[in-house]
Amino acid sequence: MKKFYTLALAAATAATSWAATEVGAVNHEVVKTENATVNASVLKAASISSAQDLVGTYAWNYVSLLDEDKGPQQSEIQILVYDGMAEGDVLLQLPQGYLEGKVDVEAGTITILSNQYITLKDNWQPIYFYVKARDAEGNILPGAAAESTVGTIDGYTITFPEETIWAMGNPNSENDDYMFLGEANKLVNLAGGGDGDDDDDFEAGWTDYCTGKFIDGWIICAYYNMDADDNKTYYDPQEWPWEVTVQQNDSDPNLFRIYDPYNASTRPLNFGSGEKGAIVFSIEDPDCVLVYPDIYSGYTLQGMGINCFNLAGFYASLGYDKEYIESNIEDYHKSYVGENIVYFNQCRLNYPGYTDQAIAWPDRVDAMCGSITMPTPAAALENVSAETEDAPAEYFNLQGVPVGNPANGNIYIVRRGTTSSKILLK
Repeated sequence: MKKFYTLALAAATAATSWAATEVGAVNHEVVKTENATVNASVLKAASISSAQDLVGTYAWNYVSLLDEDKGPQQSEIQILVYDGMAEGDVLLQLPQGYLEGKVDVEAGTITILSNQYITLKDNWQPIYFYVKARDAEGNILPGAAAESTVGTIDGYTITFPEETIWAMGNPNSENDDYMFLGEANKLVNLAGGGDGDDDDDFEAGWTDYCTGKFIDGWIICAYYNMDADDNKTYYDPQEWPWEVTVQQNDSDPNLFRIYDPYNASTRPLNFGSGEKGAIVFSIEDPDCVLVYPDIYSGYTLQGMGINCFNLAGFYASLGYDKEYIESNIEDYHKSYVGENIVYFNQCRLNYPGYTDQAIAWPDRVDAMCGSITMPTPAAALENVSAETEDAPAEYFNLQGVPVGNPANGNIYIVRRGTTSSKILLK
């Protein structure tokens, strides 16, 4: 019986339940580096040109004010545009029903009117969407307090005022239970740029480079089989490789992406979402490969779009340089370029709205490492000193994790300079 790591399912409704974040392992004194924001234009969304640009599936992050699920929560919203709709008009499909919205492209905003009818409760009481507010003491005021709520569009994120409370109920009879009551509402496009009609945007700027064998250091390690006695046997990513397309960025020869790995037809498990995604990495420094955060991978868990990256990429995006990362991340294992292979160590993940976290699966931290086979472009090695027979040997296990004291009788990957090989240590 195949199961996914159950703690992750429980944690899907509470960000604070996801442990093993490693932000605190590095001091918060930011060391700026020239390459800290390199290729940011490749990774960020452009401004919208029409309401159609917002079409897609969004993670809906909010803080629930209801007693039964109080605290940070996440659901899912679809933004839709149909033929015949007026310019700027959109529909928001919520789990509870539909809302109408109006997009102002020039202002970069979306407005949702208050007092919109959504559905009927089981007792035939009408349910409306409306906006509430607090008084000076922080108490929630009765009834609807505003005519609308306005969200600011920033790339793939739509942020509504944190203090604005969304309610779904009856503003004229609030004795009935609310269907929804939450604040700090924020929408994040799971696919990083819409669906269907935005395929051209997803493809733009990248060219197929090769087909490579992908060892997944992010998702497969969280799967397990359970026997009749509830004993778990976790999947070993090394035993579940699959072929993927590797693409090279058109403007940066050292920037690559694993194209939509979790929806690839060759994937060993059916864990794709249908929404295109990628894992983007830079080999500009072959001795410190960066896998960038804030990019949807194509894998979705309970409506949450998962971003896949490594610790080096996570901290580099915050402005830390290589020396600082290597010196301050606890138990640091570098990701690096080998001979026709790129190793990803200390793989981590997070999801839209909670991108300040670097998450490791509990009990599976050591298994979170992977690789991709690919020809190494010469440009990636220009700044690396020429290898010699006297170069010091670095030993790694078959998962790419450094081994400080290799033992005889075991198989290791040994690296000298820029050359790696597999050996049986005698």
